[in-house]
Amino acid sequence: MGPFTSERDACGIGFVADAAGRASSEILTLALEALRRVRHRGAVAADAKSGDGAGVLLPIPGSFFERHGVGVVFLPPDGVGDGMALVERALVDEGLELARWREVPVDPSALGLLARAKCPSVRQFLIRRPSTADAERRAFRARKRIERAARRRAVT
Repeated sequence: MGPFTSERDACGIGFVADAAGRASSEILTLALEALRRVRHRGAVAADAKSGDGAGVLLPIPGSFFERHGVGVVFLPPDGVGDGMALVERALVDEGLELARWREVPVDPSALGLLARAKCPSVRQFLIRRPSTADAERRAFRARKRIERAARRRAVT
């Protein structure tokens, strides 16, 4: 045992909730303020702007997933169209129907030079959930197809 075995880093997770389980915009406001205050722990890179990926998690009603599946992809800025086509091919191959794409809004002025230089294009997509019992399995297989195709593309 070394001299530092009893020391622990306690900074890293914050939690804001209503004790009665009620949703409100006030909870989100408080969570965003808590996130803003973690800057003291080095949650930024040397450029004083690039973040460490900290964020806020919000629940999505379970009933939403009875009808839809959701995917998120991080695409290289110079290959957005190819990346989207790769995803769409995998969905078709698994018999899944794409409902729509959504480009996640990003404010590049909020990014430091390090983050801006490597910033991917973030896209979300909705899949209409098929009425078959194997919907989860088909979505999993589509994800695996996407991952394999992306790895092949990165190698070439």
